[in-house]
Amino acid sequence: MEEKAPSQPRLKIAADYKAAIEECLVEMRRLHEQMDKDQAEIERLKVEARMITAHTDTVLDKIEAQLDALRTAA
Repeated sequence: MEEKAPSQPRLKIAADYKAAIEECLVEMRRLHEQMDKDQAEIERLKVEARMITAHTDTVLDKIEAQLDALRTAA
């Protein structure tokens, strides 16, 4: 009896599994790269938000000082 016939479907199944795993790994790498880009963008936006907050605080302090000066003058 020849036993090569049953091993061929197993090889095909193993090859299919291997191909599916490779596809998953490629997708995982792509998602990881996208996650890194997204994280960098989040960090950039945090810095920008802190800068805007600091500028807003400065403007508010100036307005408050001007209001105090007007109250004192009145």
